[in-house]
Amino acid sequence: MHHTEISRPRGPRRVIVVGGGPSGLAAARELERAGHRVTVLEEQDTVAGKCRSLEIGGLAHDLGGHICTNRYERTAQLMDELGVRTERTTRYRVLDVERRTASRQAMSFLRDPAFRRYRTLREREFSRIAEPGLAHSARALAAPVADWLAEHRLQSMAASFGPGFTAAGYGYLDDDVPALYFVKYAEMTGLLSPGPELLGHEGSFTVAGGFATLWRRVAAELRDVRCGVRVTSVERHADGVRVRTDSGPLAADELVLAVAPDRVLPALDATDRERDLAGRVRSNAYHTTVATASGLPGDAFYFLAPTPRTVRRGATASRTTTATRTATYGPSTPTAAPRTSPRCCGRTWPGSAGASRRCTCTSRGRSCRTSAATTSGTAPWTASTRSRAGPAPGTPAACPPSSWSSAPSPTPRTSSAATSRRSRAH
Repeated sequence: MHHTEISRPRGPRRVIVVGGGPSGLAAARELERAGHRVTVLEEQDTVAGKCRSLEIGGLAHDLGGHICTNRYERTAQLMDELGVRTERTTRYRVLDVERRTASRQAMSFLRDPAFRRYRTLREREFSRIAEPGLAHSARALAAPVADWLAEHRLQSMAASFGPGFTAAGYGYLDDDVPALYFVKYAEMTGLLSPGPELLGHEGSFTVAGGFATLWRRVAAELRDVRCGVRVTSVERHADGVRVRTDSGPLAADELVLAVAPDRVLPALDATDRERDLAGRVRSNAYHTTVATASGLPGDAFYFLAPTPRTVRRGATASRTTTATRTATYGPSTPTAAPRTSPRCCGRTWPGSAGASRRCTCTSRGRSCRTSAATTSGTAPWTASTRSRAGPAPGTPAACPPSSWSSAPSPTPRTSSAATSRRSRAH
């Protein structure tokens, strides 16, 4: 169809927002505050998207967003406006399962001459990196992160921030992840630049009862939020848009898309130019695996560091360490080292006390990584999968997280763990 410039009348508008995650709910809130009538459509049975929380044993486990630092000024302002209670996070530790030790996250970069080089580089090439958004720094930080770190001799930065970056689900430093995401993560920790005390917290903090609490509070103040609704088609007309859903049609003056383009594109009456633009946006699948587990020391927020793996980039071989974000409660001691599978091949990995894990993915040759911690006797374990959807050229596709199974199914004791994979668009 042909699209022409349409004269929009002033005054309140009827707006449909597709997506009930943080971006969609935040947009809907601002639109309502500006006097517009907003309807939010969410396909899942609840809001919060990648900030959902799960309760296990009376404790909230965040499945995506889980921490704020002194760089999260706008989020803190929203929490304050809504009266959302916050609490400081527990201490951070890197758990070495093989050695049975838990140590502080190395922050030697902050005392290294490389930190001075980084600050000079930041001021010269990406001085706005700490501001909201990514576009202002994308060109300067487009190179793969491993290449960028090597070029500027910032390897100590990888040692200090790499485990947390991977554990949060952003990717691996030996993948073709642009340096933009790693540097943005490092800046958002609040450790590279001084920041204000937020909501009474000098350091990192989180939402009491889980991050979903914040977004449920936002949704509760909106007039019209509909969950469990799937959009089947969107048509633009001279007088607005018509949205068809599996629960009936809706009409509005404007449409806001707060979901990944590839998810909603089939339902849009998009032009060739719009489809081409949407096709240039890459996104990585976000999968969260939750398992009850024992054998992890309590009272800490752990980065579970598996055995280093050797990765070849051209003619250079480098050893890197991957990590898994694990929140643990209840004391006991792990007795088995993590295992890493370079490829999904249907083989079975033995565990302790007769437990085993088997990859059931039917697509051979796909890239798959996994780690597990087991304890003797009862053989409970925690596992995480790392998968990539829409990989960069030259990288294999990924195993879906649902392809992992365990046998026999252990009887969990007291601890619980949550691991995640971040979705990103670039």
